[in-house]
Amino acid sequence: MKGTISDVSVLCVDDDAELVSLLAGGLERESDRLDVTTATNVDAALETYRATGVDCIVSDYHMPARTGVELLEVVRARDPKLPFVMYTRTGSEAVASESIRAGVTDYVVRRATDEQYGLLTERILTHVDSRRSERRASRTNRTLRALSAAADEVLFMFSADWSELQFINDAYETVFGGSVDRLRAAPKSFLTHVYPEDVDRVTDAMERVSGGHPQQMEFRIDRSADIRIWVESRCKPVRDDSGDIEAVAGFTREVTERKHREQELEDRNETLDQFAATVAHDLRNPLAVADAKLKLARAETDNEHIDDGIEAVDRMSRLIDELLALAKEGIAIDERSRVDLREVVEASIEDVIMTDATCTVEDTARISCDPPRLREVLTNLFRNSIDHAGGSVDVTVGLLDDGFYLEDDGTGIPVHHRTDRRRTRLDHRGRRRCRRRRPVRGHRRRPCGLTRRTVPSLSVQTDDGKSDTGVPLR
Repeated sequence: MKGTISDVSVLCVDDDAELVSLLAGGLERESDRLDVTTATNVDAALETYRATGVDCIVSDYHMPARTGVELLEVVRARDPKLPFVMYTRTGSEAVASESIRAGVTDYVVRRATDEQYGLLTERILTHVDSRRSERRASRTNRTLRALSAAADEVLFMFSADWSELQFINDAYETVFGGSVDRLRAAPKSFLTHVYPEDVDRVTDAMERVSGGHPQQMEFRIDRSADIRIWVESRCKPVRDDSGDIEAVAGFTREVTERKHREQELEDRNETLDQFAATVAHDLRNPLAVADAKLKLARAETDNEHIDDGIEAVDRMSRLIDELLALAKEGIAIDERSRVDLREVVEASIEDVIMTDATCTVEDTARISCDPPRLREVLTNLFRNSIDHAGGSVDVTVGLLDDGFYLEDDGTGIPVHHRTDRRRTRLDHRGRRRCRRRRPVRGHRRRPCGLTRRTVPSLSVQTDDGKSDTGVPLR
């Protein structure tokens, strides 16, 4: 075969050189898809056929030495389905019967009319296109069979009412532990392998998909007397050209390991919740006692160390609250949305008693974030600024090249609480750097706890007279 899918190579055979030339010209005039070569005897035709290959042969019956049927028999021995049209002046029943027995594709009696070339062209294109479609379908089927044989998932197709099995791959025997032959004989026999408590859910899903509604579900299978597994099954209706449901198709795969991991994670989270609650309870009791004792001592004497102790107890109490929040909510940010920075800042201010403090948003931008988590961070930072600047503090929010900052005019971190490093960065798990110029000026500590975990990359900068914190735009 030569040319593209739109090109059809045709070999015309007739012992009359003039007639075969007229035939070739007539066919090529009828369709620009046809590329016609000619031969005037069977031997020449076979030489061309074997050398180049063709899409279709059009041959006369009566020729010297060897007939068109003899040519057909040689071709059929090599290619049983190559389109072969017997185009003959002899329209006898005997010739037609002999041609049919030899495997002719079509039989056309030659007429001395202008319409003959159009009729013959139509027959040629119909047979060639049909064969090409069959070949494509055959290649597709071979590919699908190879894929289904290699698949670990059960691939299936049933009639719309589940009364006939139309396709199943060998994975059925591995996953369900049943016989494909038995399933063909009794298409619903796979239900006998479904865990009894799940059968009703499975049959309900079967009815829904037969009614036109795709289904996805997980259920258990008793593969054998001592092996029970979890599977996930997805199934959709298959509709014909008129929109009617003619079949249901889908796949089923084992998900036992995933279900076990999910259960282990659930158990682990439950244990973590219980642990956090227990630890928090056990810590709060002695902290409450320490707080009460320190406040009594402060009422009786003026001592800077007592104030430091009260502040430490207060910090520990907040850390306990953060521990519980982390245990309950986790630290992962699952979904982001775009929000206006000014709106989040204003919402965060509502969570804080500002008293004599003020907040100015110099400019705004739309940022990609988890809004509740960002609000937590901002609320924490606003509260820090107010708590540690004596309530009267001016907080400013503005944009950086790669983020935004919070700045207050607090008194700054006392020198004896500072380290030699004036700028600190924390890069957590290789995530993008979160630029913070520090809102905790006037605090005795750096932002930590939930703030550190919600904004996992953090840098702190302290300058004389003010402090600021930057967070990246994403």
